[in-house]
Amino acid sequence: MGSLALFSVPGCQTLSRGRTQHIPATSRPAGVKVLVNGTAVGETPINLKLTRRDIHVVRIELAGYRPVEIRVTKTGRYLESA
Repeated sequence: MGSLALFSVPGCQTLSRGRTQHIPATSRPAGVKVLVNGTAVGETPINLKLTRRDIHVVRIELAGYRPVEIRVTKTGRYLESA
């Protein structure tokens, strides 16, 4: 099974940047199903628009690959969970 997605997260964030953050999600192959907090939001490549205040769980799924969940924290950092 291979890796499905690459997330690019901006580093330093301030209140002046607004209440949302944009996180691009890409994959090889393209067309991987993307869910945010359990809700399908589209397929890769996609630009996710997430609120900065909340913790989000981004899940990527494709038949033949193990699903991957990534927790995006309030600071914009992310952690992959098994």
